[in-house]
Amino acid sequence: MVGADNNAVMQTWEWDGAAWFTTAATTPQIGRLTYHGGRGRVVGFGTGNTSGLWEWDGSHWIGLNSATSGPSLSGGDCSLAYDAVRLQLVLIQRSYRTYPGPMDTWTWDGAAWALQNPTTSPPPRDQFTVTYDAGRQRVELFGGRPASPWNTYLNDLWEWDGSTWTQRTTPDVPGGRQSALAVYDPLRQRTLLVGGYRMEGNGANNYFADIWSLASGARFTSTNFGTGCGGPAGAPVLSSSMAHPGADAFTLDLLSAPANAPALFAVGVTTGSVQLGAGCTLFVPAPTAMLFAPTNGSGFASVRTAISPSLRGFTFAAQAVVLDPQGPLAGLAFTGGLRFVVGD
Repeated sequence: MVGADNNAVMQTWEWDGAAWFTTAATTPQIGRLTYHGGRGRVVGFGTGNTSGLWEWDGSHWIGLNSATSGPSLSGGDCSLAYDAVRLQLVLIQRSYRTYPGPMDTWTWDGAAWALQNPTTSPPPRDQFTVTYDAGRQRVELFGGRPASPWNTYLNDLWEWDGSTWTQRTTPDVPGGRQSALAVYDPLRQRTLLVGGYRMEGNGANNYFADIWSLASGARFTSTNFGTGCGGPAGAPVLSSSMAHPGADAFTLDLLSAPANAPALFAVGVTTGSVQLGAGCTLFVPAPTAMLFAPTNGSGFASVRTAISPSLRGFTFAAQAVVLDPQGPLAGLAFTGGLRFVVGD
């Protein structure tokens, strides 16, 4: 979390599961934060003299360079989310180029910014809310406050699929507001919208204390089974996106693995428990597919495939193994297993 103290000095705070603590690290003027799964780090977009993209390495904020010029916050509010399927950071802002023109949509692929040119975009606004719905594999934008009239607040919902913005309608809709917070709950497969506020006609601020829940509409089950094995840093971890029919891309993600190391992902329709020794177990002994991907500098690797609508109800499992010089078994480290049932 990034915030200012009573002297308006920016500070970085971390939550360790039991308590908040801050560090002495210099904190840039960062307005928006999100977690970048591909880099395994929190990233933020700075304002003013610290405009640009920053990431937190656990002890310091580091500026990230881009091969192309990117967004600027001179005159336009922004928000950002990480698209875990397309491996892109998505930044949305009220356009500073064609004020009060349409919203700008920028993507960052880890090397360069690209300004997208969709045929439709959400109407211009500030203080809007953005999050990533892993079930629908869409970046979602909700509400905010238009430039005029001053006492108007929006409650529309838009989705970005990587190339197009589409307005999404639901039976029940939260009241119009600005500065709400949203987070995706992967266990219950739904987005939570919390709080926000609006100024009423009499000038009073109305602070919302409600919580809204938006189902992704893509139910599935994912179950961890067994434990992995690794070197002194611990076992690598296997995670995934939502397994639902018609998904643009189903991803298997390897986390907490050695950096810049080859990895294999085993996928099969049956599971087992073959003891390999040194505390390592093979949970997919007869894989139907083996997929290769090297980890990046943060120990992250990902493979993907589309899921056909005909696979509704299909059951399968996966496990990953990565080269680890300090691994317990012949220089290898293994994740635990993941079992999936393709949802509705």
